[in-house]
Amino acid sequence: MNNTESQCPYEVNITTQADVDNWLLSPCINQVFPQVNIQNSTGVLNFTTLTTATYITASQNPQLEILEFPLLSRLKKLTISDADSLRRISLPDLPWDNLSFSDMTSKVIPSFSISDAPAFRQLDVQNMANVRDLSVIRSGGFDTAVSINARDAITDILNFIDVLSNITNASQIDIDDCLLLPSIVSVDSISISARSPCFFSLPNLKSAGDIYLGSISGFSFGPAVPAISGSLKLENSTLRAIGFSTSSTPTSTIGYDANITSNWGSNLDFSSLASVGNSLFLRNNTNCTINFEHLTKVASSLSITDNVNTTIPIFPRLKRVGNITLRGYIDTSHESNIFPALKYASGSITIEPWNDFNCSKLMSQQRDGIIHSVYCNGTGNGTDDTDIGRPETSEILYQTAGLSQGAWAGIGTAIGVVVIVGIWAAIWCTLRFRRLLKDIYEGIKPPEARRDPTVDETPPTDVRGLHEVSGQGIIREKPDDHLHEMFALPAEKLDEYVYEMSSAPPERPSSSRAPEEGRLKATHMDFDVSLTHESPVRDTTKVQGFSIL
Repeated sequence: MNNTESQCPYEVNITTQADVDNWLLSPCINQVFPQVNIQNSTGVLNFTTLTTATYITASQNPQLEILEFPLLSRLKKLTISDADSLRRISLPDLPWDNLSFSDMTSKVIPSFSISDAPAFRQLDVQNMANVRDLSVIRSGGFDTAVSINARDAITDILNFIDVLSNITNASQIDIDDCLLLPSIVSVDSISISARSPCFFSLPNLKSAGDIYLGSISGFSFGPAVPAISGSLKLENSTLRAIGFSTSSTPTSTIGYDANITSNWGSNLDFSSLASVGNSLFLRNNTNCTINFEHLTKVASSLSITDNVNTTIPIFPRLKRVGNITLRGYIDTSHESNIFPALKYASGSITIEPWNDFNCSKLMSQQRDGIIHSVYCNGTGNGTDDTDIGRPETSEILYQTAGLSQGAWAGIGTAIGVVVIVGIWAAIWCTLRFRRLLKDIYEGIKPPEARRDPTVDETPPTDVRGLHEVSGQGIIREKPDDHLHEMFALPAEKLDEYVYEMSSAPPERPSSSRAPEEGRLKATHMDFDVSLTHESPVRDTTKVQGFSIL
């Protein structure tokens, strides 16, 4: 490797010890957090002066035997895979920082992932207190055991396990070998799946998220059983002990589910378990013993089914539960009173015994309102009193308890809604029927009868532009353009149109004269004479002094 300080790659590829030495002597060694890739290496690689690294990845190294990082004090993740001959990894200088989970989120905490390394035996991290993720999946033969060495000398042990004594906190642990973590106090998720005879111990564990145990032969939490905030799953194991037993006051809890399936010849002692936040399942276990002596509460379902040659025990302190399903051999040593302390079961209880079991106590609890409903396929008539017509002893006994207050409240609400909807529907149908009758009547009346006498059929007056004022009427001012000034009357006719008549002609002589008193005499008769001209104006002229004798 020939690198210059101006051309330092972020990734460094290592194959031989010479590559390591050249890189460590170059100026590039001063770059912050390089990524180291190890491939096709053999024998021993010793990174003598390396102090910081982001990722170290070793893959496809079938002949690599030992990796040593004596001064490495800052590391994000070490990943090993396809290393058939790898036996030991040494990182003795990783720092001791006893951190809480909240501190770990803001710190650079190492993670380890080791897989497909069947010869791997030892992980030397003697000064490290925290690990983010630890995964050891050897995927090979198990003629040797893994030794995670802390402060103790490295030993080649074949049938016993050394310990990782300093690690106290971890985010995730995933191992398939015999690893003991005696100092671990808290872990978010731990999965242990060992295919060799191993006994695991977490004696100081105080809190855990999810715990998975598979194919193990022994497990112990020590004197203080931790609180499990998530789920517990135990399967495919042959356990001498599960480690939930304690002589102290039972305070351990499982926050969600406990699922215990397909174990054989195991002592399933959960006598320290006090409560389960969701459901508890035990099924398909064979030749096992079960103990839930101090269990007081199961929030959802308790189900113990199909466990061959395994007796379902009594639950002497169980007080509250949702649903219960029991199918198998049931303990009858307490006169079939398997839930003597039960205060309330909100769901249903189903009992399907494989042995002679009397259901009378359960039916009595149902009649007392403790159990909501019971299905019991056992012997007995289902009551402690005389038979009053209930099914025979060989029949299935089933009863449903009186409805709870919540059920009655729901029924009352439903009835109220139905009544309201019915009233509304009746009103709507009535109005609809009346409207239909009216339409039919209107269709058969003559046109004259169809007229409403109260309706004025006079065409409405055009009231566009009118506005309502004080609700007393409509006032509309006549527009100015419709007003005209009247013509002035003509002046009195001038005097030139008046003529004085000539004097009367002399009296016509006559042979005889009428008597004086018979003379027609007209004097000073005034009359009006109307003169009509072409002008449209009528002039009136008074004629005076006309006398007829």
